[in-house]
Amino acid sequence: MRSPSSVLPSFVVIVIVFVVAKSSRFRFFPLDDSIDEDDEKRASIIERKRNTNVQHRAKQSALIVLLILLMMMSIASLALLPAGPLNEIVTQTFGKNHHSEKRAYMRSSLSRSHLSTKISHSYQQRRRKRTATTTQIMASGDLHNVKMGASAAERNAPHIAAKIVPRLLQLCKEEEEENNDEEKYAFEIGSGQGVHASIIAPKLPNIEFVLSDMAEDYFEHIKENVKSIDNVLLPPVTFDARDDIVDALIVDNLNAVIGACLLVLVVNICHISPIETTKGIFASSEKVLAKRGVLYIYGPFNVDGKYTSEGNERFDKSMKEKDERFGIRDISELEAIGETHGMKLNEIHEMPANNFLLGWVRTR
Repeated sequence: MRSPSSVLPSFVVIVIVFVVAKSSRFRFFPLDDSIDEDDEKRASIIERKRNTNVQHRAKQSALIVLLILLMMMSIASLALLPAGPLNEIVTQTFGKNHHSEKRAYMRSSLSRSHLSTKISHSYQQRRRKRTATTTQIMASGDLHNVKMGASAAERNAPHIAAKIVPRLLQLCKEEEEENNDEEKYAFEIGSGQGVHASIIAPKLPNIEFVLSDMAEDYFEHIKENVKSIDNVLLPPVTFDARDDIVDALIVDNLNAVIGACLLVLVVNICHISPIETTKGIFASSEKVLAKRGVLYIYGPFNVDGKYTSEGNERFDKSMKEKDERFGIRDISELEAIGETHGMKLNEIHEMPANNFLLGWVRTR
């Protein structure tokens, strides 16, 4: 693969040949037929001059062909350059798209981070091992992070938005009153097809949304659902809540998110995953939430060890038949886990279809 420096000599040769062609005797001579052909003495001069012109034309044609060949070789050399330099030229000429600018800003924040950017080899191995398609996850019986269908998300997202958007707007206002102009983020664990973000993010334009899921085959759906929303950063993060969120964010150059989230959102995850996932959600929230940040968890929950409906009881039994690690958690169980991570349950909202929206804040 040729470098830009190897292309330069070709252009230099082109310039030299062109200058020689213009300044030497190989000029573009028009055929001189102005001499009186009745004069026999001058007839021979005309003939010689015509022959000379023909020779000049031949040499000039050869030079033109050489110039064309050199230009074609130079263009071919440019085509073989790595995409990076060409993309940089195009970007500088025509500008960046919105998401590129946003991600560039976040990468610039790396210099301000106190975290190490060295990712452990063991985390990379775990990430590769746990990254799977939805089909593979369901076939194995591990439904961790496999979300409900888009239709269910479309039904519950407006209700969730109605509860959390006013709270987040108030938090943004408090930040502004303190002249805190740092970038504000929201992190969703288990984003599925990105339906919740597509409904909630436009209502919170001052917050940058970072989406994640364990199943990467959702990512194309996410990109399609949020492509017109400026404050959703792409691509999504490959993240299993049982892993360290700091490692996952560093891999994607998203250090700026750590400790800067006003919102962590989790929808319909706790009951279709092992308890380790729920513990990981609180551990992750402790690391990424800002001082005023809120963790919201949505889904079916038991209250004081009792089901809230017969439908939830049947649902719980069907999940445990598939995997005994799954099942509807009790609110008190999540409350106890939250306390171990310095988080206090301060919001309990009853939602449609026997679901709850639970909100935690940091206590330290």
